[in-house]
Order: sequence, then C-alpha cells, then structure tokens
Amino acid sequence: MGIRRSSFYYWKKRLSDPAPKIKAPADNVILFREYHLKYPSHGYRWLSAKIRPDTGLKVSDTYAHKCCKIAGIKSESKHYRYKKPGEPRKVYPNPKIEEMEEQNYNMVDNVLNNGAGEKAQKEENKKAQEKPAAKPSLKARLAEKKAQVAGQGREQEENIKNKQREM
Repeated sequence: MGIRRSSFYYWKKRLSDPAPKIKAPADNVILFREYHLKYPSHGYRWLSAKIRPDTGLKVSDTYAHKCCKIAGIKSESKHYRYKKPGEPRKVYPNPKIEEMEEQNYNMVDNVLNNGAGEKAQKEENKKAQEKPAAKPSLKARLAEKKAQVAGQGREQEENIKNKQREM
C-alpha cells in the first residue's frame, strides 16, 4: 500500500482513543445542540453565556459561533424592525422622473405639446422622400425588357406590313 507500519498503527490507535483536542469540539457541539433544543429562539452568544455558569466550561463567543456553525444551529426568532407610532412617512414626488415622462410623451406640465410631435413627423417624411425608391428585382427587370423587345419586334412587323399594304 505504500504506508509504513508505524503510521498505520498510530492511525488505528487514534480512531479508538482520540486525543482530547479532537474530542473536545465534538463534545461541545453536542452540548450546544442540547441547549439549542431547550432554547431554540436564542443565538450562539446567549447559548454560550448560559453554558458558562451551568457547566463551568470556558467558551468564547467565537468558539461558540464555530460550534453552532458546525452543528447547523441558528436562532429561530424573528427580528422585527421598530416602527414609531404616528403618521407614516411622507412620500415626495421625484421631479426628475416627471420631467423624463413628460419628454417621452411630448408633454410639458401635463399639457400635450403638439409642436414637438409634428416636427419629428416632418423630419421622418423628409427622410422617406430622400431615400430612392427600391430597385425592382433582376427577374422583374428582365421580364420588362423581354416584353419591350417583344413589343418592339411586333411593332416593326406591323410597320412593315402597313408599308406593304400602302404600296
């Protein structure tokens, strides 16, 4: 296996009899779970403050937080924001937003400003007139030319026939 025999036996001994440094956090996590079941609405600070006098165990708040995190303990109380009694706060309108809305709808002080809309419409009409008409497709142009040539050929034949009749 590639492991020395002494390392294997050391590991095997640690499994059956773990060191106190490894054993203590596991015991403390179990202790915090028990206290959490008794007092589910309290957090890690309160739990550590309760455990200190009851068991005589010296536990810092950071260590208590670590144990609670490992155990998945969170206080189950809801925290409400304090609201003063009395009138609710006043809501003031935002003038910048009103101006933006008025510009979008061509309005000034809630009155329709028709001049801005007409101006924009005239500009669009000018742009449309300036654009050249779209060219017909190549097939359509070819068909027109064939029709013209066929028409010219018939006209020439008719002209020749008319001249022969006149003679």
